[in-house]
Amino acid sequence: MTEPDSVRRSWRRIAAWIQENTDFNLEFDSGVTQNAISEFEDYLGRKLPSDFVKSLLTHASAKKIIPCPYGLKAYSLLSIDEMIEVWLEMNDRYDRLFKSFDHGRVKSSPGVIQQWWAPYWLPFATEGSGDFMCIDLCPTYPGILGQVLWVPHDSPKRLILADSTFDFLSELANNFELGVYKIRKDDGVVKTPKASFPSRSLRRKKRKSNT
Repeated sequence: MTEPDSVRRSWRRIAAWIQENTDFNLEFDSGVTQNAISEFEDYLGRKLPSDFVKSLLTHASAKKIIPCPYGLKAYSLLSIDEMIEVWLEMNDRYDRLFKSFDHGRVKSSPGVIQQWWAPYWLPFATEGSGDFMCIDLCPTYPGILGQVLWVPHDSPKRLILADSTFDFLSELANNFELGVYKIRKDDGVVKTPKASFPSRSLRRKKRKSNT
């Protein structure tokens, strides 16, 4: 278990590094209320992982600060209203087009549903053209509830970025401080060639220790 404010500390580390090393405006929101979280969970029909809730309570949305582990685009955090809008839109496509998708082409990480989309993948960040980072609320074995996924629109890959929101943010903070990422004024945070996200070796060690 992580300490209650570990997610907040990771956000503080990310914000401090960007503010100290760049002139890029993070445009953080102040976060949302616990009542808004409860209403969100009622709407989804699922409980949200506690570390993801802590992240929402810390910063509800932020523009162009999340590095993409595949490609050069930066991702923006979605607000709760935006998450619901995108989630409904993607589930509508799932309902209408499920049979037309070639699910056999999908290349998901172990522990992730082998489909183009799943009804309980919750988008929380996007780069603006249909690629998402999602919280997985419906993992398969040996996946972990709350694992962070990369779900692109033009690739069959459905990959695990981190086992949890805490791991995701902690790794982002570490990589910022280690100089793995750089910042461009036009599109925000960009991955450098030496970036290593996610830490697959770390995930393998954690998964072995849990077996």
